[in-house]
Amino acid sequence: MLGMSIYISVVSGYLVVAYVAGKRLERFQLFTIAVLFVTFSFFASIGTFGLIRGGVNAFDGIDDGLGGVVHAIYVAVPYAITSVQLLGIGLSLKFMLDQRKGATDES
Repeated sequence: MLGMSIYISVVSGYLVVAYVAGKRLERFQLFTIAVLFVTFSFFASIGTFGLIRGGVNAFDGIDDGLGGVVHAIYVAVPYAITSVQLLGIGLSLKFMLDQRKGATDES
């Protein structure tokens, strides 16, 4: 869960910066922050995938008594979590752009 904690920290920090200072950032600052955000959050996502996938592999030899049904579900978990995290990266970038354009609702 370390990778997930790092991911949540990076995304939270980026969203706070987007909300507080997004409109005041210069283009170079925005580009630099976006590149750093995508890089670190992507590697945190890959780390999460690797750690969870490693845990699933550790249980490969254990018989679940259900004909492999539980194992099939566990194999899908790292892919699902990583997909949600990658979607979160894209949505965070969209949030920053909306803050820059002032397109979000002020309600």
